[in-house]
Amino acid sequence: MKRVLSVFFVLCGFLLVASGQQKTVTGKVTSAEDGLGIPGVTVQVKGTTLGVITDIDGIYSIQASQGQILVYRFTGQKSQEATVTASNTIDIVMQPDLLNLEEVIVVAYGVQKREASTGSVGEVKSADIQNIPETSIEKMLTGKVAGVQVTATSGQPGASTQIRIRGISSINAGTEPLYVIDGIPVMSGEQSYYTNTSNALATLNPNDVESMTILKDAAASSIYGSRAANGVILITTKSGKAGDAKINFRASYGIEQLANDNGYRPLTAEEYLTYQRTAVINAGGNPDDPTNSKYYYPMSLLDGTITDWKKELTRTGSIYSAELSAQGGSDKTQHFFSGLYDNHQGIVYGSDFSKFSIRSKLQCRVCIL
Repeated sequence: MKRVLSVFFVLCGFLLVASGQQKTVTGKVTSAEDGLGIPGVTVQVKGTTLGVITDIDGIYSIQASQGQILVYRFTGQKSQEATVTASNTIDIVMQPDLLNLEEVIVVAYGVQKREASTGSVGEVKSADIQNIPETSIEKMLTGKVAGVQVTATSGQPGASTQIRIRGISSINAGTEPLYVIDGIPVMSGEQSYYTNTSNALATLNPNDVESMTILKDAAASSIYGSRAANGVILITTKSGKAGDAKINFRASYGIEQLANDNGYRPLTAEEYLTYQRTAVINAGGNPDDPTNSKYYYPMSLLDGTITDWKKELTRTGSIYSAELSAQGGSDKTQHFFSGLYDNHQGIVYGSDFSKFSIRSKLQCRVCIL
């Protein structure tokens, strides 16, 4: 009887050793959105400190025993668990965790809930501005963000725009916000001398803008210093996306006319002459006396050719824009290319604005130059 029990316990020991024996488990972690491998995913054996990270293609290899649980974690994706079975391969498809991405927002001094920062940060997406017929991007913020006042200082095409974020912050110093395009501060405002007004921001293709974020409070100053005293407008341009190549072409045409064309108008020639004659008479003179050439305004002046200067100096303006863009790439390299021709003829002769814009953006995870 003792011999039988001894054999039984020995067999149980062999079974325990076999069940606890580790093996190599491999697999690939992909995204449910595009099916591409996700690099940098943490794969950990639950309850232990053993873990690895997926490579650039989303592939991993880890030592684990049958019955143990593997935990997969990645920022912006829902955490998942998988039990090690007899198979040596475990592939995981991770789902995006959009709720967590929307609950917090990164500011200069830490991370806080989005609800707590809605008054200090405003955002405008490309879908909100893509159909606005404006030459300069800052004009597209009109009525889009609370606390941001946009005023056109000139009706000339391509002219600079006055923007005030939460009012005027200085009496004799600058009051314009700081513009940052893809992390690089840029010039803004009036850039012309002894000529028509011009604006450096008007050279950017509005359809290349992915989003515009307006920082209104001290968070802006903590990042960019004193230059951000009047707020910061962060402009992010479009980038290529992995997948099949996409080519887009858009063209638009519009016209513009004088506002209040049926309201205020200049005096006609007859009205102007009557005005001058009345002034001479009220001063005690005679507008029909040819000896007083300074105040000689006879009605015979109307017998000649009368020019309608308002009609001669104004016209029906036009706005024409044509754009071609291409994007695509793989999980390692993405590209975006766009070309734009824009021609804006103002309602006053000589107030035209034309531009050619070409932009190329290449992103690659591993590039050998």
